[in-house]
Amino acid sequence: MFGLDYEGFFSYITGHDPYPFQSRFACLERWPDTIELPTGCGKTETAVLRWLWKTITATKSSEQPSPHRLVYCLPMRILVEQTTQRISRWLDNYESYIKKSGLTGVEKPYLITLMGGVEYKRWDIEPEKPGVIIGTQDMLLSRALNRGYAISRYRWPIEFGLLNNDCLWVMDETQLMGSAVTTSAQLNAFRKNFKTFGDCHTVWMSATLQPDCLKTVDHPQPPTEQHFSLSPDDFANEILSERIHAGKEVKELKLSVPTNNAKYPSALAEAILRVHRERQRTIIIMNTVKRAQMLYESLTGVQQKSNRTRKKSDAVQSQMPDTVLIHAQMRHPERNAALQRILSFKAGEENSPGQMSHGQIIVSTQVIEAGIDISSSVLITELAPWMNIVQRMGRLNRDGKSRDAQLFWIDVADKHSAPYAPEAIQRSRRILQAINGEMVTSTSLPEASPEEELALDVLRKQDLLDLFNTTADLSGNDIDVSRFVRNTKNGDVFFCWRSLNRQPPSPDIPRPLHQELCPVVIHEAQTFIKDHVGHAWVWDLLDREWRSYRPHDLYPGQVILIDAEAGGYDRSLGWSPQKTEPVPVVQINDIHPNESSGDDHYSFQKQWLSLADHSADVARHATRLLQSLDLPDLETYHPDIYAAAICHDIGKGHETFQTTLLSDLGDSEKGERLGTIWAKSPCPPKHHQRPHFRHEFASLLMLLAHDSIQVPNPNGHEPLSISDLSRYLVASHHGHVRIGIQSYPLPQRERASGREHMILGIQDGDSVPPVDLGFPFPATTLSLDWASLGGPDEERPSWLMRSLTLLDRLGPFRLAFLEALLRAADIRASMSVEGETCSVNA
Repeated sequence: MFGLDYEGFFSYITGHDPYPFQSRFACLERWPDTIELPTGCGKTETAVLRWLWKTITATKSSEQPSPHRLVYCLPMRILVEQTTQRISRWLDNYESYIKKSGLTGVEKPYLITLMGGVEYKRWDIEPEKPGVIIGTQDMLLSRALNRGYAISRYRWPIEFGLLNNDCLWVMDETQLMGSAVTTSAQLNAFRKNFKTFGDCHTVWMSATLQPDCLKTVDHPQPPTEQHFSLSPDDFANEILSERIHAGKEVKELKLSVPTNNAKYPSALAEAILRVHRERQRTIIIMNTVKRAQMLYESLTGVQQKSNRTRKKSDAVQSQMPDTVLIHAQMRHPERNAALQRILSFKAGEENSPGQMSHGQIIVSTQVIEAGIDISSSVLITELAPWMNIVQRMGRLNRDGKSRDAQLFWIDVADKHSAPYAPEAIQRSRRILQAINGEMVTSTSLPEASPEEELALDVLRKQDLLDLFNTTADLSGNDIDVSRFVRNTKNGDVFFCWRSLNRQPPSPDIPRPLHQELCPVVIHEAQTFIKDHVGHAWVWDLLDREWRSYRPHDLYPGQVILIDAEAGGYDRSLGWSPQKTEPVPVVQINDIHPNESSGDDHYSFQKQWLSLADHSADVARHATRLLQSLDLPDLETYHPDIYAAAICHDIGKGHETFQTTLLSDLGDSEKGERLGTIWAKSPCPPKHHQRPHFRHEFASLLMLLAHDSIQVPNPNGHEPLSISDLSRYLVASHHGHVRIGIQSYPLPQRERASGREHMILGIQDGDSVPPVDLGFPFPATTLSLDWASLGGPDEERPSWLMRSLTLLDRLGPFRLAFLEALLRAADIRASMSVEGETCSVNA
């Protein structure tokens, strides 16, 4: 057991002492708005360790606690993966620190990485627990805008609520984020305007921060006093000074970037091998994935040719550097394997047989120019905007150990400047020409002036309110948020290769997981799919089937299933549309299929459970959850959440639902069970006979029909009335019924049977018998008038009007957070009955 001091805590967690500025940062009274630190100074440790420290000190003092969730946002997947590994180690050490310190009431925060595809861990069921959520700007901001990429649309509102309340957002490497910076500033302003439960502050970090880019139409430029950077005294620290003043010689490599010229990669490969140093690391950063792949093939080709031409006696000399290709368009297993090779290399040392003693050469793209904690003695880069060059130089002599580190830059003609603007390339060229041949340090480099960008789409208040409604149009289309997430004309979709043998995939195949996904730029995806007709499939949530690609199906964040026989991917190169060989599929263990509009998987479990028992279980879990969440103003809504928890599943009394649960039983057992209304069944999952049937819509109509019904108060006080907020939480607890009510097209057999006016499986005039909820809920005749624009009459407004009034009163963030709380209580109750642990850290 040892005393609590930040320096000791930092050293225990990271394995090294903090710089003085990191200790100073931890003692700040509040989180700053902006952090600007030179590359290699430990921005990640600075932010994450302060948050972790506050999770301890806030429980031992009266100081304001940090938000429960630290949301760490990065521009690229490779940065996410490395940061995840580092923070995972820190959290393990944090757990050990707690035990050795004898601290009580403090628990290890969970760690979640949000990537494309489904996560194994349900982080959303413990909103009262501390946690670190790491992801790319695409994954995190799309969720913060209620249009989460590559996840079920029915989970959008949960993550929207949890990521906009009781969170600390850290936007790291903002110089690479483009429109995401503007969007994050607008969201920060809207959270203050609409209000949130708990604090939800945003911190922007970069080595080349431009605070003026945070000034938007709704968000003021952060004041100077809320900016954190190094002070003159910090430069007196010997270790920090060595890093900051590490010298780098700037030289132009006399090559130029041509178009479709095979001579360029081969000439560059020969130049690389000439300047590469034995037992050291050389990094090459190309501006496009295609040129990086061509260079990698040229380098490995030169190495293979060299080995073939040397004599056996020269075997030792013939060893070549370990050459690694890494870029954004790779699947997780291949990208992670490359990253591990990079991180395990030790310059100047004998490395493992797979990493030869002649050093390492990394061929990469923009993905490596920020965030990755590696150093090289030689760095070669294609000309890029000056801000990007500064970031790339952060990978050169990062540790300050090299006395003759060299930066070689390759000129890029204006007409080949993509993905950058020619004007930005021209400015960078002028700067590099001015310092060519000089030794520079991070402190002597010319400052990065703001680059002129194309006009960005700015998220406005009405955009956010429109996004709160997650109902798709009749074609299944949604509002496209890609312009708010990343300023590119072509967003990414995700390809998932499966062995389909040229057959349509079954609707019951496992859903795509993030390990299987490869980002592909939309225009490249469209070309590939058009060239491989019948090999690409998209999920249709209305008809619950994988259907063949149609031109309008592609939008950013979409997951496309590709027959492995179509090719398009190489394990060494990543996304390679020209490759025709079958793609090796990633082995997965998940067995859950995709969700559809009529699915009710949570109602099929290991044992029978009555509706009365399930309702009581959910109410108990909701009460415990609310008691453990000490958030300002939340207590006001405890009665609404409790009433919703009791009543959330009353629609399961509908004949359609009960018939589905009992459908596999023999006549004798069915007769025995007919006297009870069931919430859960151990029978195999089935689809309801009525298309798109939603029991929560029936629950909503029942509560609207009985306007004056009351729920017993668990505290023994006056009974609780059913408010419109309670009704909203009941309706939305599976994410299907929220603002307004959507009617889906019906199959021909239903229209022929006279049910053309059915909405979500409910026919006007349906009857539901009395329901036992621990108190009697009377029989109900369901009316679809509530789904009309005007409602049943002037005194009883429609559900659309009621839900919009709620949205106006509570705001989008708080209303979604309350949704997330009830859904967490419902899932926890179901898991508890099944004997499953509810802890995300399990």
